[in-house]
Amino acid sequence: MMIHDIQEKRCVIAAIALGMDAGLGDPQNRWHPVAWMGTAIGRVKLYAPQVILFRLGFGAAVSLGGAGGVYAIGGRCCSYR
Repeated sequence: MMIHDIQEKRCVIAAIALGMDAGLGDPQNRWHPVAWMGTAIGRVKLYAPQVILFRLGFGAAVSLGGAGGVYAIGGRCCSYR
């Protein structure tokens, strides 16, 4: 019974999100999360090392750190407990 309730909530949330996207469209860059990520990556990129192997590791760390941060925030915001 509990799994059905969670699936129902997810469907309602998805329907609301699709309705908002259709009605409002994309927000301006100032309020768009993808633009925020691009700005953050651009700022962090200034600190990237010059040696190619270290640069690759730095990029991987930034990517994993960003994905982990989004996962942590999403997990906190969308917790069903």
